[in-house]
Amino acid sequence: FQLRPLRKLVLRYALASFELTFMQAQGDNGVEQLVGRNLLNPDEALLLRNQPSKSQVVWTWVGGLFYSLHRQGHIDSNMLPFFYSKVLDARGGIGATFAYLDTQMPFIYVHLLAVLVHAANVIVSIDAGISACHAVVLGPDEPSQPKPCVRLLQLCMQTFFYNAFLEIGRIFSDPLGTEFEDFPRHAWHCFMRNECEAFDFAGHAQTSAMQKATAAASKADIPLCALGATVKLAGSTNAWSAPDLDTIAGDLMVSGR
Repeated sequence: FQLRPLRKLVLRYALASFELTFMQAQGDNGVEQLVGRNLLNPDEALLLRNQPSKSQVVWTWVGGLFYSLHRQGHIDSNMLPFFYSKVLDARGGIGATFAYLDTQMPFIYVHLLAVLVHAANVIVSIDAGISACHAVVLGPDEPSQPKPCVRLLQLCMQTFFYNAFLEIGRIFSDPLGTEFEDFPRHAWHCFMRNECEAFDFAGHAQTSAMQKATAAASKADIPLCALGATVKLAGSTNAWSAPDLDTIAGDLMVSGR
């Protein structure tokens, strides 16, 4: 049983789901563009065309794929919930993302914040105007009044920064757009694709040391629990993370080793 086509299919679906998440946030329903990028087949794009939450529907396909492999005997019953949990984590992450994006901030809070900023700007403007008037009437050398240039500087700086804070809050409310300050969508896509393809290549092409170690372990009939203890010991040095160990265990179970 060859795992490489399966891993490539799951990677393609994952990247398609990533792109569909950004497209849904931007209100873009043109799934046909993903066909041109080889992320979806024409029949898959046709199935997704009129569906809501397209990015989550793709993960339903991944879950169905794992179930089919389980029915064929390629995935153990103990490992099937592990793969299902990864599918649910992906769907839950997408759902949480749109829960934040689609939930409007309370109008009273936003209105109060905007009123306070604009009221502060008006008060500073009036204060700067009164200060300039005193400087004109009484003279610029009047010691009891602050310098007009100080008030004008305060007027420019305070109004600029207060309104800038409001604009930054508006921009950060939806970081899945195409503006300069939004998330680097294409950079993340390329990074995830290249990283997963590197993992796939490393798992497919064994080194000579790995082949010798596997052959020696096969002759010595080392139990799998001893191998797991060795990997766990290596993980204590922070060289391995928990997701790495999960991936290794999943590949071992899927391949029947």
